[in-house]
Amino acid sequence: MGTTQTTQTVRLICPPHHKHGANSTCYTAHRCRCNPCRERGRTDRNKYRKRAAYGRPTTNLVETAPIRDHINKLRAAGMGQGRIAELAKVPPHIIRHLLYGTGGRPVGTRMRTGYADAILAVLPDPNQMLRRDPRGTQRRLQALAVQGWSLTRLARLMGVTPVVVHRTMNHKWVTAETHERVAALFEQLWNVEPPTTTPSERHSIAYAKSSARRFGWVPAMAWDDIDNDPQPPNPGRPSGSVRDREEAVRRLHSLRWSDGRIAEEVGVAADTVCRIRGRLGLPGWSKEQQEAA
Repeated sequence: MGTTQTTQTVRLICPPHHKHGANSTCYTAHRCRCNPCRERGRTDRNKYRKRAAYGRPTTNLVETAPIRDHINKLRAAGMGQGRIAELAKVPPHIIRHLLYGTGGRPVGTRMRTGYADAILAVLPDPNQMLRRDPRGTQRRLQALAVQGWSLTRLARLMGVTPVVVHRTMNHKWVTAETHERVAALFEQLWNVEPPTTTPSERHSIAYAKSSARRFGWVPAMAWDDIDNDPQPPNPGRPSGSVRDREEAVRRLHSLRWSDGRIAEEVGVAADTVCRIRGRLGLPGWSKEQQEAA
């Protein structure tokens, strides 16, 4: 007696959150055969045949090579991958995949027209994305570290990741945008002590100052021109003109800083600060007055 074997075809049905007939994936990938999905499949096949008959593109995918070239030009102008994705309003992983592939998969050769058009529409801003010499930016970050501001804390205040700040400290160039962001933060913090409320904050300050001493970083007032001085100043000699040092002492004295603290910031001996203060007719602050400030 013969045995009849029945073969059952397994069909993958659309996930519950998919709207049937909304796109071709339901019919082609999930193999749903409900009426809306069948109708969508029939419509898509008719469109394909019609476009092919008229010699028009039969897909909404374009080659990725020109898009990748455009991204590399933007990067050469100083724009990061995250910034490009932000301006193009595309997911950041799209940019990463175009450049490096994803999860071991090679870089794709085609991509959606919508993403491609959005990326091609991004142009470098000549006022914000030009490369700059990094010396002034790096010296400002170093001076803040001398004062006890850790690079991690500075990154948080600038709204970037610590990786960005560490890269800035070692890069051969920075963008104008990064330079301006660091300069603005420096103007706010150059004479402000980091908070010491928690043990973690105190440890952060000690580590930042220790690192600054190890690398030989100097305070901001040790530079005549923090952006353009070619070499670090000689630690044995105070930097800047007499007028510059007097102005620095006057400003820091108005904040009720001690002579020793002013000397450390300006890069001179405490006795020198005392002499400058006497010449300017500025009184010394008592410990109570300094703590009250």
